[in-house]
Amino acid sequence: MSQMKITGFEDLGKALVNLSRAVERKGDKRVQRAANIVRTNVIKVINSQPGNWRALSLKYAERKAAARGSNKILISGVRTASSNTPSINYRNSFDIEQTGKARFEVGSNHPQARALEFGFEPRNLPARPHLEPAIDESKTAIADEYKEFLREVFN
Repeated sequence: MSQMKITGFEDLGKALVNLSRAVERKGDKRVQRAANIVRTNVIKVINSQPGNWRALSLKYAERKAAARGSNKILISGVRTASSNTPSINYRNSFDIEQTGKARFEVGSNHPQARALEFGFEPRNLPARPHLEPAIDESKTAIADEYKEFLREVFN
């Protein structure tokens, strides 16, 4: 009976552990950057006041400008959000939260965020999509972040 001895598995095990740690560390960083890209693009969409958003009525726009200093849609006041108090300025309510290893969520704690994105027919609130267009606009930059992540880990 012939015998064969295989060596090097200890080194392979150490290399795999090191690779796992590098993926975790560098993955967190890159995914957080991707989340920042989405958040930045949400604010950019809101600031651009897309032409496909239904305009505010003239009367409401005047009343809003007088009360809050802006007649722009989804933009008002300057108070920032906290965990207990949503922002008066909807743009500032978008935040990034880490929800796991290499997992970040972009969202708003504003109580009307869903209604503002998708509309709310019973209150005659039109949809003013801003998160979905921001995600679409971010896809190329997010793909670039992942490509860079793969280069960092495997080079």
